[in-house]
Amino acid sequence: MRSIAEAHELCASLLDLGAAVGQPREWLTDEHPGVRGCAALAPTLADDRQAHKVLAELCLAPRAFDRALGYGLDAASPALCHFAGPPRWALIEAACVRIPNFRDIVTSAWMALPHAFRIAPCPELGPYLRAGFPNGWPAASTVPTSAQLMLAGDVAERAELWDAEEDARIRTLSALGLPTERSDWYALANGPRPDFNAADLIVLNGGMVIRRRPAMYLGEGVDRTHPELLRRLLDNLLEAYDHAAADAGDYRLTVESDTRVAFTVEGAQLLAETGQGGSASELTQLFTGTGHCRTNAKKHLSWLAAFCGTVSAQCWYDGYGYAQDFADMAPIGPVQSTGPADGTGYRAVLELDSEWLPPGTVLPRGLDRPALTDLRTAA
Repeated sequence: MRSIAEAHELCASLLDLGAAVGQPREWLTDEHPGVRGCAALAPTLADDRQAHKVLAELCLAPRAFDRALGYGLDAASPALCHFAGPPRWALIEAACVRIPNFRDIVTSAWMALPHAFRIAPCPELGPYLRAGFPNGWPAASTVPTSAQLMLAGDVAERAELWDAEEDARIRTLSALGLPTERSDWYALANGPRPDFNAADLIVLNGGMVIRRRPAMYLGEGVDRTHPELLRRLLDNLLEAYDHAAADAGDYRLTVESDTRVAFTVEGAQLLAETGQGGSASELTQLFTGTGHCRTNAKKHLSWLAAFCGTVSAQCWYDGYGYAQDFADMAPIGPVQSTGPADGTGYRAVLELDSEWLPPGTVLPRGLDRPALTDLRTAA
């Protein structure tokens, strides 16, 4: 198993190989997301379908790609000298230029919204807008595609994009031939819709489902701006573990700050080994929302993780410990062994996604349960 430094050195080598017109295709299936992404960025793989699939997958978790290369964690990472800014910028640009069908990356555009219009031209959302509206804004006589309607609705819905400083937004949209008024985006998203068929369906994967459609899980009217969103997530989680009895083990939830909680379970097993047929481990599936959780309690922990920007998870059983970190509901790297460990259990430190949730969102106070400890001082 590679160390973090070894993974970063390999990423740098793959970027050099790509720049030298090399063929790093064999690395597209590597278990490390940074390695896969650096291989997929090679110019020689611009028309490679497998490379397109890797780019699209990684664009769904742009901050996981950044962290996999050490961005924001280690400024001296050997992989970073190849990028003019955050590595995700190069990832997004390559995906939007190379992938021929915008439907394959339209859900990724939603993940770019928190950073949109901070600078112009916008390196986060701008490439998606260019790929989604290659001919500019649809004319009144033009039938918009399902992907265009989805993108227009996502842009119109996020109030932060329209409440912030106008200059970068107006410059970016004007350069792309797109309207600068929010009402135009609303009108397109909510106007006449084309006749849809199976080919127009856009499938959401993993934790993206609960993050995009929380009302399906938490009650009608609950969205990312709902004031009770986090309270319901925490209440449901604790109630689920209350009713899980012996199957859930002994658990405790510790609120460490306004945006961070630690959840620990002792006496219940969470497997870290790869499953049958090479499927992701139970540990990985739990915090990416990509698999069916064995218990209702774990399902609610997975739902909470979907609303977090980062998760650091550990599990221990059969005398050994394991760890894996996540960002944007995706692994930052493979499962790592942490050496000998006593007992059986698992622990996760979950940090709210403060960029995706409305500004100023904090964990609720007043959750009165025996298994909960709030370390914050009284308001």
